[in-house]
Amino acid sequence: MFGAVAEMTGFIILASLFFEKLSRVLVSIMVGAMLVVVLSQVVFRYLLQSPLPWSEELARYLMIWAACLAGANAYADKAHVTVNIITRSIAGRMERFVNVGIHAVVATLMLVIFYQGWKLALKVSDQLSPAMSISMFWTYSSVPVGAGMTFTHALRLLLQTLFSPDTRDTVLME
Repeated sequence: MFGAVAEMTGFIILASLFFEKLSRVLVSIMVGAMLVVVLSQVVFRYLLQSPLPWSEELARYLMIWAACLAGANAYADKAHVTVNIITRSIAGRMERFVNVGIHAVVATLMLVIFYQGWKLALKVSDQLSPAMSISMFWTYSSVPVGAGMTFTHALRLLLQTLFSPDTRDTVLME
C-alpha cells in the first residue's frame, strides 16, 4: 500500500516539475513570438503602410496561452499574491493544516476549471477566429491546460506539505 502511495507521489512530483520546466520554455517562446509579431505589425503598419491583418489576433492568443501557463508556474513557485495574516500568526501543526487546506481547495477548483474549460473548448471548436481562420478550440484550450498544470502543482505542494518533516510548506525537490 505505502509503496503504491510513494510511487504515485513520486510520479506527481516528477510530472509537476516536468510541466513547470516545459511551460517556462513555452512561455519564453510565446513571449518572444509575441514581441516579433507586434514589432512586425508596427513596421508593416507605420513604415510600409500595409498592416498585417492577423498580427493582433495572434499576439492576443499568444498572450492568453502565456498567461495560463505562467499562472500555473506562479502557483508552483508560490508567487501569487496571498493573504497571509492568518498563516503568519500560527505555527506548527495548525500552519500545516491550513496549507494542506489551501492546496486541497486549489486542486479541487482546478479540477472544476479543467472540466468546464474543456467543455467550453469543445463547444467552440467549430468557430473560427476572424483573422487567422483557426479553430477557437486552440485558444480556449489554454484554460484546461493551465488548470491541469496548476492542479498537478497543487497536488505536489499538498503532498510535500503533508509529508515534509518540517512544519513549513517546503518544496522537497528544488
